[in-house]
Amino acid sequence: MQRQAIQNIQAMLADVIKNRLTAIDMYLPQDDDPELLRREVEGIRTSIREIANEVDTLSEESLEAWEERYEEALQGTPVPEGSS
Repeated sequence: MQRQAIQNIQAMLADVIKNRLTAIDMYLPQDDDPELLRREVEGIRTSIREIANEVDTLSEESLEAWEERYEEALQGTPVPEGSS
């Protein structure tokens, strides 16, 4: 049971962090316009705060809420080799 809980936590954190990193990548500056650059940097900072918040507030309740949102995907996700 504990191994399954750890795997679910790993899946949740991987999902949250990958999604936020994708958002950060979209905000990487690609223009010399100072206002656009300012908004892009603020978007990166927001994503970083959101990642930190997810880690800081990780709890059984947040894991259960994430599992409910992604239940179908979790059921079809193969267990990585070497983790059983």
